This record gives sequence, structure tokens and C-alpha cells, in this order.
Amino acid sequence: MEDIKVLDHLLDANEQYNLSIMAHNSSLTLGWEDKDWGEGAKDKFIHSQWDLRDIKRSGILDSSTVQEELKERGLSIHNFDKAILNVDTIADSHWTHVHPGKTVLLYYLLEDWQDGWAGETLFFDRSNPIEVAYCSRYVPNRGIIFDGEIPHSVRAPSRSYPHKYRYTLATIFSNSNKQRTNNE
Repeated sequence: MEDIKVLDHLLDANEQYNLSIMAHNSSLTLGWEDKDWGEGAKDKFIHSQWDLRDIKRSGILDSSTVQEELKERGLSIHNFDKAILNVDTIADSHWTHVHPGKTVLLYYLLEDWQDGWAGETLFFDRSNPIEVAYCSRYVPNRGIIFDGEIPHSVRAPSRSYPHKYRYTLATIFSNSNKQRTNNE
């Protein structure tokens, strides 16, 4: 689909392991939501807010593939807006949402994921948002860079998922030309 780029095998095994350790050691908070209006606004999710120092330490932006894709979109680390470590359970329900004026790098950081565990990311047709235009299965070590204005939603892990949490890291960049200098 246009404006969505899938980047498989994004990190090497050592980088992937180090990022997993960072995620597991993160301080988690309840309170982030998919939407701030209407139905779904009351649903709060487990997450950890990461700043630019955390993202630099994670190594995810060191990938030449990520750097090239950001450059093609006219972006760089200076467009960093925020990062959220999303932590989902089988009890979570997510709503279709957008990130206006943003580009998102979504990373699936668990090392193992099997068929039947669900956890997909759905991207909907902009002109007909009830139709799924693209579905990305949860593939370990996969990154997806996409235009945040594409309506999208996450599917929680299924009841057959044997672990407690499904982790993704969403690194969000502002599409404006304004370059950020804080937290560097």
C-alpha cells in the first residue's frame, strides 16, 4: 500500500536483544488512549513514554534502512516528536485512529510470535475507512514506516497467546519542517 513501507529483519540479534531488555525494564504507566474523543476515549492502555535519549539508546534509528526511508520522506532525527512503548494484553480493545501531520515507525520487538496469537496491525482505506487496505501480521523484528494519517488499529493478542504482554514501539516524527532540539 502506498505510504506504508515494511522493513523486515530491521535489527541484528544483539540490537534486538538490547531493545527487548530496554522494553522489559521500562517503567509502565496506565493512561494512554487511542482516541481522545467519543467511544473509545475511556479505554486506557499500558505504555511507557520514551524520549529522544531513549530512542537513541535503543539503536532503532541507527538502521541505515530506517535512515534512508526517513530521508526519502524528508525527515530525520530532528523531526522526532515522541515514542511510545505500547504494551497490550488479551483484554485490550483498540480503536481506529490517526496521527495527523505525523510519520510513524512501528516496531514489533518480541522475538517469538506464532500463528493464532493475533496482534495484527490493520491499515484502513482512507476513502472508505471500513475497508482494510493492508494488514501486517505481528512479525518479530519487523518495522513499518507509514503516514500517520492512514487510519489504523491494533488487534490485541488472542487468548491462545501464552505470555502476558505484546510489545510494540511507536516512534513518531513530525512532518513539519520545524526541527526539534530538546532532549538531544
